Amino acid sequence: MAAASLAASEVMELPLTQTDLADCPGLSAVHVNRTLQKLRRSGLLSLGVKTAELLDLPALEAVASFSADYLHPDRRTISARRRERL
Repeated sequence: MAAASLAASEVMELPLTQTDLADCPGLSAVHVNRTLQKLRRSGLLSLGVKTAELLDLPALEAVASFSADYLHPDRRTISARRRERL
């Protein structure tokens, strides 16, 4: 969100219900609810009324196996480029 200038901090607008969040990837609302509860208990995420706050971004990225490399392909390491060619 910050890279796209849509959020200046770890707090962002999230005007979606859990049902909306579930519908996007085709998950059940129950699954989304349990996952959000787990993220809250782990101290990674806080949800307010139509807002979400990322409390520990590095830990959340690790849990999600997220890498921002795809956002800046010119910054990838040489070894990553070599692996792609194989």
